[in-house]
Amino acid sequence: MDVATRDLVKSVKQGNTEAFGVLFERYKDSIYKTSLSMTGDPDDAEDLTVEAFQRAHRALLEQTQVNKFEDWMYVIVKNVYVDEWRKRKRRGEVRLDADLGESETWLIADPDGSWQPEAVAREEAIQRLVWDGIKLLPYTYRMVLALQIQMGLRPDEIAEQMGIKRGTVYTQLSRARDLMEENVTLLILSRVGRRACPKLDELLKRVELWQLTDSQRRGLLRHIEGCAVC
Repeated sequence: MDVATRDLVKSVKQGNTEAFGVLFERYKDSIYKTSLSMTGDPDDAEDLTVEAFQRAHRALLEQTQVNKFEDWMYVIVKNVYVDEWRKRKRRGEVRLDADLGESETWLIADPDGSWQPEAVAREEAIQRLVWDGIKLLPYTYRMVLALQIQMGLRPDEIAEQMGIKRGTVYTQLSRARDLMEENVTLLILSRVGRRACPKLDELLKRVELWQLTDSQRRGLLRHIEGCAVC
């Protein structure tokens, strides 16, 4: 922890609310990005970020020991996310339907400084496609992927956090990857392939990709597998 952050944490523990405001401004963007990568929804990510900082403030007032503030915040936001998943599980919500709009902003790496618009556009399209594929996943599968990829947890740690068996985690991770492959295929064909295949276009007119039932998904995949055009 750098000296300035350490001093701010100390001041917060002494009741200095302005010091916590400085911490919030300093780390809110990184915590929001982490929240967004887990939820796939800007509104949910904002809610998670606010709740995480509120928990952090309460914990500091209770004199919780903190070694590195940013790492500590990542643990808190992960716990907030897990708690939200458990609430939704109790309510029977298995999917977080997200608007597949055009609001996301992507950061494109340009290590050699030679910015090429066409290459950047291709990279941006790929990132958006993957992101939309993630948002089509059921909430449970997105949860295990986020805990493994974003938070770096092992399957046994994910199992402990989610209150499920380790074997279930392996099963859900495998299914999540299979669904991601299917989602990307469906997204590509819904945006491009339907122009060449009238049958696919007709099938897609009857459904919303982010609200597909299992039978609708199977029907689309059967058509794609057996269609010479697709």
